Amino acid sequence: MLEVIRPIFLLSMIASAVGLGLAKQWGCVVSYVQVPLRFTFVLLSFGFLALLASDQSGYRAAIYTAMALEVARLAATVFLHMKVRQGASSSVEAVTRG
Repeated sequence: MLEVIRPIFLLSMIASAVGLGLAKQWGCVVSYVQVPLRFTFVLLSFGFLALLASDQSGYRAAIYTAMALEVARLAATVFLHMKVRQGASSSVEAVTRG
């Protein structure tokens, strides 16, 4: 089953990266949907840090660091989403007033 989920998930990671890079609301939504899957299947954005570990304790520290960075990435997404929503509401107000 993971063989089917992984390619779909990787495509959604690319889609969310594009959406977040363009500051689109759908990019935030896709990113929010990915969060539980990222932690469930340990498909972390910063998972490459585990490759730098040379022993078991280093691997564990790398995974914990990657998870902390994943939480920081989620917080950045929330702040971006709030900014996008503020921009959308202010542009709607400008159109309705003028």
